[in-house]
Amino acid sequence: MLRLSFIFLLSFQLCHAQSVVKDNLLLSYERENDSIKITFENLTLRPLFLFKTYFNARYVNSKYLFRCDEKRKVFKYSFLPLIRYLNTIKSDKLIISDEAVVSNYQSVYDFYEIMPNEKIVVSLNYLSICNKLKNERKNIRDFDPRKIKKSNVREIITTDINDFKLLFEFAVYDSVNLLMKKGEELRNSANFHRQSKSFKMISLNYNCR
Repeated sequence: MLRLSFIFLLSFQLCHAQSVVKDNLLLSYERENDSIKITFENLTLRPLFLFKTYFNARYVNSKYLFRCDEKRKVFKYSFLPLIRYLNTIKSDKLIISDEAVVSNYQSVYDFYEIMPNEKIVVSLNYLSICNKLKNERKNIRDFDPRKIKKSNVREIITTDINDFKLLFEFAVYDSVNLLMKKGEELRNSANFHRQSKSFKMISLNYNCR
């Protein structure tokens, strides 16, 4: 069983706990001082797989995960897989900057397996996220994670970002058997890439107070 390994926990002081059902997942979230705890509960009769690669400390603060949709006035913290830059094999020469998530052979597929009626908890740093929303003016323009190329990424200046709402994005798969086999993107390219794009996006609004 896959277990949660990336957690920031402080003292037990809760505020504005809420819950919502999205695509057979019950999501509940609450603030614990400097942490936002998000609970994912599987309401189906089959396992679900939550993409977790970018929860790792090496990627979690990458500027490419924080993106702005100017038309909708949405500031996204997105954990959707950047398909072009995910593999089953990782290079020995690791990049430790923001660029790791948009470089080849730097990120491999990794998942939490959530069994029926089981819960897993992800904790994210409240101050880091909400400070970016309130103070960051130079941001990445939103893009389609299934199609993006690094050369097409654009930075924008957002002068009214305090008016934007915060949206978390997560990816859930029904099946990941090909994505977890080393070298499968080379042996079985068409089916591998078809499965890589088959995730359902789970979005969650959050209000920084």
